[in-house]
Amino acid sequence: MSASAEEPVAPPLSVVIVNYRTSNLLSDLLPKLPASATVIVVDSYSSEEERGRIHQVCQGRAQLIPLAENPGFAGGVNAGVAEAPQGDWILLLNPDVDLEPSDVDALVVAAQRYDLDVSAPAILSEEGTIWFYGGDVVTWSGVVRHRYWARDLAQVRVAGPLLCDFISGCVMLISPRARHVLPMRDDLFMYWEDVEFSLRARREGLRLGVVSDVVVHHEGGHSSGSGRSDLLQFYQARNRLLLARTSELLSTWGVLVTTPVWFVGRVGRIVRHCPPGTRVERVAALARGVRAGLRD
Repeated sequence: MSASAEEPVAPPLSVVIVNYRTSNLLSDLLPKLPASATVIVVDSYSSEEERGRIHQVCQGRAQLIPLAENPGFAGGVNAGVAEAPQGDWILLLNPDVDLEPSDVDALVVAAQRYDLDVSAPAILSEEGTIWFYGGDVVTWSGVVRHRYWARDLAQVRVAGPLLCDFISGCVMLISPRARHVLPMRDDLFMYWEDVEFSLRARREGLRLGVVSDVVVHHEGGHSSGSGRSDLLQFYQARNRLLLARTSELLSTWGVLVTTPVWFVGRVGRIVRHCPPGTRVERVAALARGVRAGLRD
């Protein structure tokens, strides 16, 4: 039996990376991607200096799509996917993901083996604990959580795929069968766009899951600042409400009624996890997000 018959071969793949002030990370990431993949880097405009740096980083390594503005993560993804060949698998990849050269092909092969339409590897934090191992969405209240957050992967790891409600846009593999669910909703700008896409995919009967055959690491927060930034607080609050008001994916009344409790819970997290000097600004950003979510 030939080697090609023994070993599964990864199908055509396009890797889409949205850059916003992360050219230093891409210089390390791009050489680790498969030579056979079509690599597309979408540069959301931040400055002329960053535009020059990303041109140098992508030269000979990736197709660069320079945008005149910053349309947010979803807008960048949509611009990149539009350039990907039809029939390709699509891998959305954050610049701050640390992986091995073999991980990408292994993820595609695992997704084929388990018949997953939208998938991800197990993603660990810088501390080595779980950052993403499947996501849950409570549609009647708009509560979203990462399963097994900060747990030891060895303690919860399962054989085969772990089916879930949503896949993080940090590392999201989209099969050709699920590509029609794109584009992502770009008015969300950042945060919740991966949840919204995942819920639409599930509504169409597609399979979403995480495979622990592949494990990568995520540094987190490089384009939006700290993971506990004002941007995170604002868009988490705004987009939860906006999605409930403008789609059938979440319960409008359920989300509205539970927002006071949700808000208090978020404030508690800010108090527990944010430095004292930043807490007032974080809570104010959260309140602005609630107002925007009710008005936009």
